[in-house]
Amino acid sequence: MKRLLLIAALLMATISSFAHTWEIRVNQNQDGSLTWYVQSYHSIGESSCISQANQSGLRINGITYPIQSVHSGNIASLSPTVFGVNTSCGTNRSIYGIINTPFLGTTLNVQPYSNVACWANCNISANGSFTPPPPPVCTTCPLTGWSNTVAASGNNNGTFCFPNDDRTTATVKVNHLSCASITGDKQFRVVFDPSGANVSYGPFNYSNGIETNVTINIPYGTSNSTQLKVIDDDFPCELTHGLNIPGGQYLGERETIAPSITCPGAQTICSNILPDYTGSATVSDNCTATANIIVTQTPAAGSTVSGVVSVTLTAKDAAGNVSSCNFSVSTGDNQFPVLVGVPANAT
Repeated sequence: MKRLLLIAALLMATISSFAHTWEIRVNQNQDGSLTWYVQSYHSIGESSCISQANQSGLRINGITYPIQSVHSGNIASLSPTVFGVNTSCGTNRSIYGIINTPFLGTTLNVQPYSNVACWANCNISANGSFTPPPPPVCTTCPLTGWSNTVAASGNNNGTFCFPNDDRTTATVKVNHLSCASITGDKQFRVVFDPSGANVSYGPFNYSNGIETNVTINIPYGTSNSTQLKVIDDDFPCELTHGLNIPGGQYLGERETIAPSITCPGAQTICSNILPDYTGSATVSDNCTATANIIVTQTPAAGSTVSGVVSVTLTAKDAAGNVSSCNFSVSTGDNQFPVLVGVPANAT
């Protein structure tokens, strides 16, 4: 009995390792991807061979790629390129499996793998490499779109109080195809405000990737309605649309120095109605004229108060910078009256 079991085990080991996948062919597609064909001499009528296909495939540089579909027939008619073969295992062309892989740019070591009889390796281990495919020729405009990102801070051009000559930068990301018709000396340009300032940047070379970043200047007053044009002179074609600026418009660099404000000293009022002290503050600013500095009061003038109240005066300049000061106001009559115009004692 033990001897029979041993014989059965040896027979199964022989079937599992015996040559059933005996030829590998391959096609390289236009985009560089690879289509592999593995030939087995089993019949497509053997249902177990089809059901076992997902347990088998090719091991390429240590990475497994399972069989994706099974067909009847001869792979010689599908590919002229024999990557590996061992005819000592048999030459019957009954069924084959197809495996698709991306372009694999290094030297490849390829072996079939399987733990089932139908697709077992026929001692095939082949090596080879493939030439990277040329990029396809563009048949439509290679420019596919662009977007922009405006820098958070710009340059005040040395004139701190006058934003009209300020500028910032924007990174324009130009999206394009990578194809044979735009490689080499092919270039594109970026034109800022083509119907106005008409400032041209470039030319820029197309990279091997799918996007190129270009930096342009954004002057004061530029808005989202300002057009930007990306031009490919070689194709030729162009894309034009408005910018994307946070807030809708670039209004220069914000002046950030707060105004100076000084409050009056402590005040005493006989009424419980708070007066307007905004005119009593002393204010100044590095950029905004004194007459244009806005002073507000809290609590507001006309408020009903009692006791001792803290009053805050706030100054705001044209750039929106603010500063404050405080003083106290005491309410109530706490002084004796003074007689005026009373004649001296008469005798």
